[in-house]
Amino acid sequence: MYFIDPDQHVRFKGGMHLNDKIRNLTENKLIIDFCDFVLSASEAGSLPDFKNVNLMTVPDLVPNIYVIDFREGVEKGLLMKFSGTKIDKQFGQNIQGKYLEDTYTGNDKREILFDLYRKCFVEKNPVFANRVVFYDEGKDNARYRLSTLLFIPCSPNGVDVNFGIGMVCYTNSESSFAPIYRVLDF
Repeated sequence: MYFIDPDQHVRFKGGMHLNDKIRNLTENKLIIDFCDFVLSASEAGSLPDFKNVNLMTVPDLVPNIYVIDFREGVEKGLLMKFSGTKIDKQFGQNIQGKYLEDTYTGNDKREILFDLYRKCFVEKNPVFANRVVFYDEGKDNARYRLSTLLFIPCSPNGVDVNFGIGMVCYTNSESSFAPIYRVLDF
């Protein structure tokens, strides 16, 4: 568990903290710990600054963490600056330094997911998704996975989003349900 000062909670419109909102959306401990970790690197009520997010302090979370580089915007695509080993394994390749659009193998409505990341960049708000996806890397290991993700924009000045940092957890799934795609207002 990564503890943060109560004054560092990021408030939602209507008064709910981001940490509380995530706990209402998922019981996934890694996602909750990730949320607490990233918010601990931010000033009260502001976006975290990526340079203050020290992944070396959370080695147990790193395999599920990814970073998208927004410094050039989103017009050319979603550039993966960093991808943890569990993410690379899911994709069947190292996706660091590549565009997500060129590497994504899920069968779900990928444009909905990609739009969620673009909204994160434009609206400067975290996004959350929980869905069952069939991943087919063209190998014998095609499989259904429950994919739960939280993605948080980062800003060096509170205005311009330069990176986004996310956590995704994959688990086997035998059943499906209505997917959840949410922009979480700060």
